[in-house]
This record gives sequence, C-alpha cells and structure tokens, in this order.
Amino acid sequence: MFFGIGIILLPSAFPISCIFLFCALISSISLNYAKFLDDRLNRVLMVFLTLLIISNFIFFFNSSNSIISINKLQGFLGLSNWIPQILCFWFFQQYLSSSDKRVLFAKYLLIGSIPVIFSFITQLWFGWYGPYRFFFDLIIWFQRETSNYRLTGLFSNANYSATWLGLILPISISFYLNKKRNFFLAIFVFFIFYFGLLTGSRSFILSTLLSIGFVVGIKILLLISAIGLIIYLLILNNFVDFDMKNELIKSFTPWRIFSTISDPEINKITRIEIYQTTLDLIRFKPLWGWGATAFPLLYEFFESGKKMQHSHNILLEITFNYGIFVTISFLIFLLILIFKTFQLVFFETRFNSNINKAFFASSISVLTFQFTDFTYYEGKISIISWIILSTLNSIIIESKEKKF
Repeated sequence: MFFGIGIILLPSAFPISCIFLFCALISSISLNYAKFLDDRLNRVLMVFLTLLIISNFIFFFNSSNSIISINKLQGFLGLSNWIPQILCFWFFQQYLSSSDKRVLFAKYLLIGSIPVIFSFITQLWFGWYGPYRFFFDLIIWFQRETSNYRLTGLFSNANYSATWLGLILPISISFYLNKKRNFFLAIFVFFIFYFGLLTGSRSFILSTLLSIGFVVGIKILLLISAIGLIIYLLILNNFVDFDMKNELIKSFTPWRIFSTISDPEINKITRIEIYQTTLDLIRFKPLWGWGATAFPLLYEFFESGKKMQHSHNILLEITFNYGIFVTISFLIFLLILIFKTFQLVFFETRFNSNINKAFFASSISVLTFQFTDFTYYEGKISIISWIILSTLNSIIIESKEKKF
C-alpha cells in the first residue's frame, strides 16, 4: 500500500510521496536485508556505492584537492543523489518481483501521471501559470510562463517534464496494445507524446525513437518516423502555409522542435563545449575526481565567468565528481543489466510480454536523457529512474527462480 501511494504521488506531491516510499523501503529492508546481496547485480552496485564513498573521503581529506575554494562538506551532500536511490533499486524489487506486480506498478505510475497531463492542459490552453503552492509550500506546481513555448507542466524545468513523459510513453503504449485499442488510452498516449514535443526537448524525440520501437516493433516505428519526417520537410521547405508568428498555431503545434532542428547553427550548440571543458577538467583528476558540487565553480573559473550547473552527461558527471573507477563500476552494472534483460525480454517466450518490453523501453528512454541532457538531479526523476531499472533486475531474478 505504501509503495503504491508513493508512486502515485511521486510526480505531483513529491515530499508526501517520499514519506510513503520511505515507509515502503523500511518495510522491505526489514524483510530482505539479509539476502539482497545474493544477487550478482546487487553486489556489482555495492562495489559502485563503496567506490563512491571512498571517492568522497579522498576528496574530503586531500588538502590540495582543488585550485579554487570548495566546501568539502558539501561533497558528502552529493551522496544524497545516490544512496537513497540505490536503496530503492535494491529493496523495491520486492514490489516488482512478478509480472502481476510490475503491471500493478505500471498502473500506479500512469495514474500518478494524470496530474502531469492535467498541468500541461491547464498551462497550454487555460493559461494557468504558477507556481501554485499547497500544504505550506510542501507541494509546488511550477507551470512556468515562458516566452518560447517550452512547456514545463508541474515540473520546474521543461527537460524534467520531457524525461517523465518519455519514460511513461512506452508503458502507456503497452497498456493501449493490451486493452485492444481502448479510446481513452489512445487519448492518453497522444497527450503524452504531444506534450512531450511541446517541452521543446530534442532528447524527448531521440528517446522516443530509441525506445518505442521495442514496444510497437521496428516496422511501425519506421512508418511513424517517415510520416514525421515528411511533415518536417513540408514545414522546412514552406510547402505548408505555416505562420510561425500566429499565436494560435504556436499554441497547438510543437513549432519549437521544428525551428530548433532546422537551425543552421545546430552543430554549434554549447553542449559540445560543455563536454569538451568537462573532459579537459577530468584529465587533471582522472582517478578520484574533483568532488560533488565542484563542477559549477570550476566551469565558471575555466570558462571566464560562464555558468553551468552540471556536465549534461551522466558518465562525464560521475567521472568528474568521483573518478574513473566509480564510472567503470557503474558502466559495468548498466551493461550487465541491459544486456541480460534484453536477452530475456526479446528471446525468452516466458518474459516476452508487452509490459516487460515497455519497462525495457522505458529504461532506454531514461538512459537516453541521462546521456544527452542529465536530468538526474531532480529528485522525482532520479527515484523513478532507479525504480524503472529495478524492474529490469526483477525480471532477471524471476528468470533464475523459474529455472528451479
């Protein structure tokens, strides 16, 4: 019960959701603490976590750790982005251990996403702009008023919204396929995709192209992509009377996506500059990193006052903060998890269900965002990302149990 309520409230009432998820976590730990290391992937993740903590201590006790003044105690605050989430991966597997439980989790996730869709509808078509504050500011729906039509919904940032919509899209499609083309589910799927485009996130398009093919099949995905490409080319070549200054058209079409993709300066985006600077900084401290929270200060120092909060790539971010050993352990964990699940879901009849495919696709979507944009530091996103990854390991564990 605690787990289900926590998932439903996660996007719309994050602090209250954390209370329920914490209760679910404590309950699971009390029952499973003695056996969670029986699983190989859990042990690999334990190595990652151990190296993460070692890196923090090295950062703290190294007196010449940085060329600029950094609060070393804040480095330990960075662990709050990893330890609770890893605990969720380990101990929420109890609530995901069978196909029926994973279907129930998916239902909770989609029900919890209804307020997200509602916030987009009210922001776009009713002009409800926030922030809206509830329960003494415990709950905040941002619904930012923007001049470039990058919708945020109830999230504080359009890219966070895009990440959430991207990860629930394959799951909603799988329910639509299972329910024999239910009309209301079709509308729900349409809204997820439509509002995902209106966030203006190129990562959303990329994650969609990479993920939903696992659910609907490559042929259907190619057909959808071809239709999208034709529409894009028509707009790009002015074959359609598409007045970009018309406010009504702007409100009902994802025009920003088309204008951004057709921008001739697309190859000069600052993302490449960020990656290059991050790699240059990593070369100074490749083994154990600079420490969490150091990136904004060092980037501003090396780039003559330019401000940037993170590296926009999860592997670069981990390497910069904690070093190459931590990154390698994390990458080993991811590769084993993705490869083993792919084998089971697409080559084992017992696990070749739409919902298992959807969770695999959702994981691909989550990882796409973290490799191209890095929305991980939003608490809602990091928690749900690790729970989505936990569904994959639950499939692997279930496959081992059914062998006996």
